[in-house]
Amino acid sequence: MDWINDYFDETYAKYFLEPVDEERTSSQVAFIENILGISPPCEVADFCCGIGRHTVEFAKRGYLSVGYDFNDYYINRASQQALDCGLVSAFFFKQDMRNFQEEGLFDVACCLWVSFGYFDDDTNRDIFFRMVRSLRSGGKFFMDLENREYILKNFIHEKWRTKDEAVILERNKFDPETSRIKCNRTIIENGTKKIYTRHVRMYTATEIIQLAKASGLQEIKLLGDWDGKPYGLQTQRMILTGRLP
Repeated sequence: MDWINDYFDETYAKYFLEPVDEERTSSQVAFIENILGISPPCEVADFCCGIGRHTVEFAKRGYLSVGYDFNDYYINRASQQALDCGLVSAFFFKQDMRNFQEEGLFDVACCLWVSFGYFDDDTNRDIFFRMVRSLRSGGKFFMDLENREYILKNFIHEKWRTKDEAVILERNKFDPETSRIKCNRTIIENGTKKIYTRHVRMYTATEIIQLAKASGLQEIKLLGDWDGKPYGLQTQRMILTGRLP
């Protein structure tokens, strides 16, 4: 199920990563600091970091931050961004999380922007455990996911929109037996059509809490959005936090 190799390309970065403004990124990192109760000089891992917007923001605030992503283009973009900002405490490494081996390195581990649930259940579980094992004793964990219950209640089968010079069409299908959403996305840009397919496992609150407990996390909490509201059926996000004893 390595659809990720085709899906996460320069076009995805152009229309879904680059448009996110710095104010939003800064607000999200400030929220993570507040919720986890952290401050520099903690060492932070940003797993599946994309073009590194959170990793760079952590470094700007005085953290030693390390971003991991499997995509060469994203890692190069992130590294250049850190260089342009004159940062010496932001580092980026190409890494497929299925093969991540480091243990006990970080005070904080983050997985943001719905960057979890891309593989079969056993592989997803293994990746989750690998992220948690990257923490030192007492380390904090933060994961940002979509809320399955909200998505299903407000399910959008098809939508289209324009972004700059492109037309983007998405068709979504939910499989109740596997709890996965398949999204077929067509991007038409300058007369050229590209078709992408995305498969994401949608976890229930019960499932993600059980996974967190099995990984060894304690003090597990769920939040419903980046404003700190409690998790519920009507909240758009499912944000998981926990601490490794």
